[in-house]
Amino acid sequence: MLPFSDKNPYQEQLSQALQKQGVTITTTSDNPLQITTNLLQNGMFDIIHLHWLYPIINGGGKKISILRALMLYSVLKICSVIGIQIVWTVHNLSGHDSDMKDFEMDFYSCLAKEIADRLIVHSCNSKEIVAREYSIQTKEKILVIPHGNYINYYKNTIAKKDARLQLGVQEDTFVYLFLGQIRSYKNVPQLINVFKSIEKDHARLLIIGKPESEEYGLYIKGLCENDDRIIPRLEFIPDDEIQIFMNAADVLVLPYDEILTSGSAILGMSFSTPIVAPTQGCLSEILSDENNFLYDSDEEDFRRAMTGAVDKCSSISDFGDANFNKVTQWSWEYVGKKTMEAYSSA
Repeated sequence: MLPFSDKNPYQEQLSQALQKQGVTITTTSDNPLQITTNLLQNGMFDIIHLHWLYPIINGGGKKISILRALMLYSVLKICSVIGIQIVWTVHNLSGHDSDMKDFEMDFYSCLAKEIADRLIVHSCNSKEIVAREYSIQTKEKILVIPHGNYINYYKNTIAKKDARLQLGVQEDTFVYLFLGQIRSYKNVPQLINVFKSIEKDHARLLIIGKPESEEYGLYIKGLCENDDRIIPRLEFIPDDEIQIFMNAADVLVLPYDEILTSGSAILGMSFSTPIVAPTQGCLSEILSDENNFLYDSDEEDFRRAMTGAVDKCSSISDFGDANFNKVTQWSWEYVGKKTMEAYSSA
């Protein structure tokens, strides 16, 4: 599995699910040459399962990134020639913060068409997007396997009343939550501006997560000023504390500019939380419009969705329960079995 991080809950649970299916997993870092090292040390692989490729090819400027991409392509080509199957789960079309997207897209398209035996995506919408953007004519090589849920992965024992008490939020308020690393593509400034335009005294907005840089953090902090309804906590949140924010919230807001797959949406559903999100990538497919608040990309429609959430506060609990019931079907046992089928058909 390449690259692999034991701090990534997706990869941790996928690995455990595959091991229960009898798969022996060898993990590697983001160094393409480590594939060769593992081959020499451990012998022949059956499958190389690729995930996020941006960390592998990015680093040291454009020339170094191109060199790393060529190294990765060469190593994977050799592996393919000697009979190792290449499976790639496409989480993003390209790096969100990449300054060389055109090169990335060309490289990934080449990899998808010429090297990968199977591509895995997490929704039918994503399949269509990947086929179009990577110019893949043979859509049959793209398999749809849902993103596994996070039920019971994170602690979920605190009651809403107690969670709000810890955060200093009153029980009768309506709480919007943004949770996760604060990066430019996640469009947090627009979220803050839209929230400020909603004239609801009982509404609160929690901005929770670590900014991508100190400078960006100061910018976000400045935007939160002059509205005491906004509660920022601009720092890394340990796993054990995620339940506090999720259970304090009425809705989770995902104001992303671009998205293909969203683990955050799966997290929200796993905590029985309705979601405000754009109709992009997987989101319009995994989130039903009846139980969530979906919007097109423009700011006015975003404001409509945000306002719609607070206006339907009496139904929020039922909406969250519907999300939870839907996400229960995407267990990691099921995902592991479907991934094994992808391996067998590669």
